[in-house]
Amino acid sequence: MAPSTVEAAAKKGRVRIRARVAKKILAVHPTLDNLPDWARIDATGTRRRLQALMVAGWSAQVLASRLEMDRNTIRKILLADVVRVSTARAVRNLFRVMWNRQPPSELRYERASVTRTRAYAARQGWAPAAAWDDIDNPKCRPKGVPRRETPLDTPAQTAA
Repeated sequence: MAPSTVEAAAKKGRVRIRARVAKKILAVHPTLDNLPDWARIDATGTRRRLQALMVAGWSAQVLASRLEMDRNTIRKILLADVVRVSTARAVRNLFRVMWNRQPPSELRYERASVTRTRAYAARQGWAPAAAWDDIDNPKCRPKGVPRRETPLDTPAQTAA
């Protein structure tokens, strides 16, 4: 379907569209893979993925480095309600690689970083990766994690 057809169908004040056009439009199911990079989406899955990596001990600094972002950007994502699709894709791809790996802890400063990050994540009540049946679903609750008075997946008050 031509973009101009979709634009015409979405035009403000437009009351009716052809049934075949409506059927084609409604057949589209947006996903991270077919949305444009600049689009904004709910940040729940992106936040939870970063939180789960931090539960495992991956620091915000290491995550920022792997994502080629500034550490403050990680903090902003942890506080965000929406993120760009390009950011969600990058975090999703990093999570796929790192979710079941342990951070480096051979050197003393690495062990200290892992310990600090895990302690911070525990204080925040964040859930590990395996606790989620559907990490992107805002209604999904983590399994095996005690329920807190404040929702686990709301943006953190402060980010590590």
